[in-house]
Amino acid sequence: MRVSYVAAHAEHRLLQGVSGTEASGIFDVRPAVTFRASYSDLRGAQTRHGIACAGLIMPGTCSPEPIRDDSRIRALTLGVALHVLRRPSWRIAVSPGLRIATVRADSRGLTSGRRLSATKLVAGAEGDLELSASAGAFPRLEAHLAIGVGALIGADDRIADGYTPFSNDFALRRAQLGLALRLGRTGR
Repeated sequence: MRVSYVAAHAEHRLLQGVSGTEASGIFDVRPAVTFRASYSDLRGAQTRHGIACAGLIMPGTCSPEPIRDDSRIRALTLGVALHVLRRPSWRIAVSPGLRIATVRADSRGLTSGRRLSATKLVAGAEGDLELSASAGAFPRLEAHLAIGVGALIGADDRIADGYTPFSNDFALRRAQLGLALRLGRTGR
């Protein structure tokens, strides 16, 4: 079992600076291959200047104002860590994975109080470069550092009079730092 802190940057104006936790189940399949199933919950907030209206509105109805965006990404990821370099106390792995996620943004005009909300189910692929280090005998406590990049893709659902800010695909870059407790032989 591994628990990590994750900081992420999405190439999307509503999902800037999200961070949170990720929990992973890790299972050694072979000496150089580990299966990983992870759940992450990332949140972020920002203030920007914009218009808190969407759809077909009369000109002049909504004036530009400060807007607060609260965003969240919840994701389930399945992946495999391929150990490219292994030593008794550390290893380096490349970890491709598939991710399915819900993205949500709640925006509120700080002057008008108008609200906009959007939620979308997206999927994509990711790749991580991982460094894990440990000391001691079994059970083994392991420190984990990963840098990753991926893309999240959803169906194009733009409509003329609606609010659909997640119509386009976007990239997601992540940095992760965590601890893992590994029981039994790890096949190192």
